[in-house]
Amino acid sequence: MRNIPVQKLLIRFLGLATIAGILIALPAVPLAAIQEGVTVTKNVTSALSSDPLLGKRSIEVYIHEGRVALVGFVENQKEMDRAIELAKNADGVQSVQNSLMFIDPKGYNIIPRDLYFESP
Repeated sequence: MRNIPVQKLLIRFLGLATIAGILIALPAVPLAAIQEGVTVTKNVTSALSSDPLLGKRSIEVYIHEGRVALVGFVENQKEMDRAIELAKNADGVQSVQNSLMFIDPKGYNIIPRDLYFESP
């Protein structure tokens, strides 16, 4: 018969108790709310990735209670406007926060939105 040191048993027990305590302390999120968030995220990401203008862009979608945040890079205002429009029109979206930034088409510099000017 194998003897397991008391310290190891105690550490394992305390580890499980700590995890259980954390899980109990977390606010209960209804499964329906989680499923809704997943569905809305899929709706937005599907719309962005299937769009001919934006399909090549890497745009992350974050969601909380129907509010969508778009994070990533676009080359011009047209792409930014299109991403926002697609997100707003996706099922389940209540609002869209735009955190997209412009990137130089050659990929050299990231240009903050407020400093970006399109050439005529």
